Amino acid sequence: MELKDDGYCFACGMDNPYGLRLTWHVAGRHISTTFLPERRHQGYVGIVHGGILASLLDEAIGHLAWRLYGNAVSVEMLVRYHHMARVGESLRVEGEIHEKRNRLILASARIRDGQGTLLAETQGKVLCLP
Repeated sequence: MELKDDGYCFACGMDNPYGLRLTWHVAGRHISTTFLPERRHQGYVGIVHGGILASLLDEAIGHLAWRLYGNAVSVEMLVRYHHMARVGESLRVEGEIHEKRNRLILASARIRDGQGTLLAETQGKVLCLP
């Protein structure tokens, strides 16, 4: 199966007017980006929806694996939320690949606010498709 990118990925697609439009920076087995959540990303008033945070974490591990190894999809994530993210406050997303076992990749990612406070993190698995 070949996965194709048509610019409409919810997280990184620049052609998707409803997406997050993330621009990733890759350095070896590490990836990072910044994201400024808007009101349209909120759950409760002024608080970023947890699903948006999970999407940021998922994209960090999945996008990095895809950039390094080709066709890859996230298959498992454990997300831990530590603090609420606030609408209008810049977020820093970072991730890395720890190990590649045949087609299975073990990775992690985290989100911090502008003061460096850990807001959310994940340990995940990504599968490289044949």
